[in-house]
Amino acid sequence: MNTARIRLGGLELDLRSVSFLSQSFNDKKDNIEIPVVTYCKEGQYMEVDLDVHSKAAAEHNLDAIKEFSRFNEYFIGEKVGLFGEDGTGTQVYIWNLDRWGEDYALEWNPERTDENPAGHGNGDILIRSKRVRSRPRQTSKDVCNLSSTLFL
Repeated sequence: MNTARIRLGGLELDLRSVSFLSQSFNDKKDNIEIPVVTYCKEGQYMEVDLDVHSKAAAEHNLDAIKEFSRFNEYFIGEKVGLFGEDGTGTQVYIWNLDRWGEDYALEWNPERTDENPAGHGNGDILIRSKRVRSRPRQTSKDVCNLSSTLFL
């Protein structure tokens, strides 16, 4: 989980967001869509932050996450709980990615990280390969633009 505390001059944005990047969700679309839901702390509960987006937009994004992944409202609620009492951050879940090249592929390890934190790669996406090598032309200009948008 990366921090999402951004300081712009005298302003500070504290975000608690869950987003989702999926190949199947974006299949046959001209523009990549990333459903994002931002939460705020209301008493002891995390609620959808209506200052960031409308309730309808949040529900649409949650429905997309639930439809195109194995995640349901309980799993999402569990992950939102990881923000803690005063925590901020962004959780990005990448779903349904497969081969990226001839000599390597992404491999999903479904084991949960909290069950065995000392285990290498548990709950992570690993690149299966015998050696580290450059991968020219793997990142398109569209993905670079998307990445810069995500980190702004």
